[in-house]
Amino acid sequence: MRRYLRLLAKSNGMRFQVDQFPSNASQLAIFSAIALQIEIEEKQALLEQASVAELLTLEDDILADEIKILFVMSNVIQPPQDDFIFSRN
Repeated sequence: MRRYLRLLAKSNGMRFQVDQFPSNASQLAIFSAIALQIEIEEKQALLEQASVAELLTLEDDILADEIKILFVMSNVIQPPQDDFIFSRN
């Protein structure tokens, strides 16, 4: 989850900093479901899992895919270095 949040911040030209990260499995599972950049229906489906272990397993699969996407995005797409969104040409 930390790697995912760092890559998500980097892809938006920001830095990720968390002083207190969830320390137990159930808190981490809920935090991850909330933090994932997925459709609300997908989040709801995650939170409906019968156990924390099932929830974490599903989140792990989603995070693996999301991290691959964000890694590519953060290394290919760079935010503008100035206030101009469009080309000056």
